Amino acid sequence: MKPLFKLTEFDSKRNTTIIRIEEPEFQNIDFYFNTIKPAKEPNEDGTYTISFEYETINENENIEATFDDEKKKKFETVLGNILNSILEENLLEINSKESNEIRTQNT
Repeated sequence: MKPLFKLTEFDSKRNTTIIRIEEPEFQNIDFYFNTIKPAKEPNEDGTYTISFEYETINENENIEATFDDEKKKKFETVLGNILNSILEENLLEINSKESNEIRTQNT
């Protein structure tokens, strides 16, 4: 199931796009990703782990400090799902553009 979120606006002060969570439990929490790092080596199943850092902003700044361990883990899972969704969408877009360029070159 695709996570519920929307890209809100580009924040020139932070030089990033702000993401608003629309999942019911964390609805209207705004955040952005600071650092995103893929693992250097694959997992045993061939997948890669991606670590990330994030900041919550506006009236939700540091809201995760109010979460118990279970809720914080759930929150970070939602953020991870959002990151995966954004990465997948961008990879599909890149692949589509590359396919179109190859077709154009071959005609």
